[in-house]
Formats: sequence, structure tokens, C-alpha cells
Amino acid sequence: MDFDHRGNTCDPRSVPMEEGGPGSPYSDENVILEQAQLLKTNGSLEQLQQLIEESRSFAATLSKVKASKLMKKLVDIYLELDSTSDAAFQICKDCVAWAASQNRIFLKKSLEVRLMQLCYETGRYREALNVGESLVLQLKKFNDKDLILLVYLLQSKCYYSLTNYDRARVCLISARATANSVYVSPLVQAELELQAGVLHAAQHQDYNTAFSYFAEAFKLFDEEADLRAWKAIKYMVLCKIMQHKPEQISKVLSETVSLTYSGVEITGLVRIGECVKEESLPRFNQTLNTFFKELEEDPFISLHLRSLEDTVLERNIMKIILPYSRVNVDYLAHKIGIQQREVERKLSMMILDRKIRGVLDQEVGCLELETRVEDTSLLDLSVSTIHTLEGVLDRFDTILNKIK
Repeated sequence: MDFDHRGNTCDPRSVPMEEGGPGSPYSDENVILEQAQLLKTNGSLEQLQQLIEESRSFAATLSKVKASKLMKKLVDIYLELDSTSDAAFQICKDCVAWAASQNRIFLKKSLEVRLMQLCYETGRYREALNVGESLVLQLKKFNDKDLILLVYLLQSKCYYSLTNYDRARVCLISARATANSVYVSPLVQAELELQAGVLHAAQHQDYNTAFSYFAEAFKLFDEEADLRAWKAIKYMVLCKIMQHKPEQISKVLSETVSLTYSGVEITGLVRIGECVKEESLPRFNQTLNTFFKELEEDPFISLHLRSLEDTVLERNIMKIILPYSRVNVDYLAHKIGIQQREVERKLSMMILDRKIRGVLDQEVGCLELETRVEDTSLLDLSVSTIHTLEGVLDRFDTILNKIK
């Protein structure tokens, strides 16, 4: 059995009650945290939940700073073990209610930010936005810019997940404006850079600017030895693929990837880059199936790979139909290696988008392309202008000769 510096046992339930206040079996926050870590290691969710509930009466006897640190740490320990069940949400809400009853305003706001983050991480974006909307107004009254910055950043992420890119950008701009007036830790700054890159790629398909943001995020994460650096690397590689510059992937990896960040996700993206370079749709789909779990679990990568698949398909179609005026759809499907109905669907979209000038005859199953007629109107106008200028010059020459 372990002992503390006083010679007492470190079992929190053996510590005298009177030192922690009425109804509390604890007297030392470090002992509580040690017990929480032990329960987390053993996977004892119910006992950990009970520990959090019993610790509140002890936290009520502590200073606001110590109580805030203790309760936030206990909640974080629980959420590391369980962050998806209803019990996890209930613990956060109960702790928020307890902080409000104890008039621990700043602790309440911190726990509400944690609740908002939990909602975001579990896909409850609307609920997270509802929490954040009221939270920002309250935080502004206290001028707590550190928490306001985190709320704006979470709002931006939630709006992005709901594909409301305009609102996501407004929230990110607000977060950056707030960051200019307070000290921002490197990890939070890295999150801002990462979110900026995500929005540039999603909203404007500006992969060059997005790459710059991801590179800065990687640098900050890497300096702090934070494993989220691998996410920035993946996004950097994806940007090169989306720019159709797969030959530059090796340079990116040689400058960033070490054994710490190597993994199956990076390998999958490298293979995708090779498929794009070869413009091979069958191999592209095969690679997606092979690395489905690794590539599809990230919504950002999944979104852009679907767009990339359409681009590769379009390029394959354009390359095949280039020398023809009439092409059978089943021939296209055979050459590309996908089902005929998928080719018909894509041809219809390309015709509507005016990427192909032609008619899709579904009765006979063929694509009839319009005969390309060269537009010579500009050339004719240029020739006419030259003849006019030639006449003007002849006139000037005649006038000069008379003067002489």
C-alpha cells in the first residue's frame, strides 16, 4: 500500500472526513486525482462517476482556483475513458449545475466550453452551437477572451461540419481577432491555422493557400510534440494531390515525415497520388477500398477524395472521346472500368455543365459529339483591321509626298 508524506495511506476513502468538510471523505485533491487515474486505468466507469459526485463536497471547501482545476481534471479523466455515452454528457451537465449552485462562475463557463467541445466531437453540432451562442454573450460580460477564443473556434468547426462555410469563416475571423489581443498557446494557434486551411480548401478550392496554413499548423504541432501533427501532414499531402501535383508529395514527406508520424493513412494518400498521376480510375477505386477505414474516417479527406474521384473520371472520359465524333457508352464503361449507368450519369452532368458539347442518345446507348467549328470571327476582324491600317498608312505617305 502507498503512503503520502505524512505516513497516511493514499486510499482516498481512508482519509479522515473532517479535513475535507462535512460529507466529504477526501482531504487532498492529489489523492482524488490519483484515485481517478487508477479507476480510469481499470476501466471502472461507474466508480469513477461516483468519485466525481463525491468529490464535489470536498471541492466546495477549496479555493476557486483549486476547485476549478480539480473538477476540470476529473471531467477530462472521465471523458478520456468515455466520451460518447449519455452518462458522459450527464456528468458534464451535472458539474455545470453544481458550479452554478456554488457560484463558481468561471468554473461553470470552463465546463460549458468542455461540454460544447464534447458535443462537437460526438457530432452533436446543433447542440454545440446552442451552447456556444449563449456562452459567448456571457463570456463577453466577463471579458474572458481565452474562453471566447475557444468558443469561436468550436463554432467555426461546427458550422464547417454543417457545410455552412460562410458562418464558419465569420467565426474563424472572430477567433483570430480575439487571438490578436491575448496570449495564444502554440497548440491553440496550430488549431487556428488548421481550421483556416480546411476552410480555404472547402470553400474556395484554394489548395495552395490551404497548404501554407497546414504547413504552419504542422510546424506548431511538431514543436510541441503533439501527435496532431500527423493530421497536418495528411492535409498537406492531400493538397498536392488536389492540385494534381503528385510528384511533389515525396518532397513534402521528406521534409516532414519521421517515424513518429508515419502510418497507414500517409501510405494510402501516397497511393492515391500515384493513381492520380497515372489517371487510373480502377486503381483509384481499388486504393480507396484498400484504405477505406483510414481515408474515410476523416471527413475532410473523404470530402475531397469524392471530388477527386469525379475529376479523375472526367479526365478519363475526355481523353477517350477526344478523337471521336460518336462513342458507344458501353465502350467508354469498358475502357474506364466502371458500370455503364455510372458513365451515363457522368456524361449527362458533363453535358449540362458544358464540359462536353454533344447529345447522349440513351436509346442506342451512344454519345454523339458536335462537330467542332472553329470560331474565325476574331481572325477576320484582325485581318480587316490590318487592311484598314494599311490604307491609312498609304494615305499618310501620299500627304507627305505632296508636302515635299
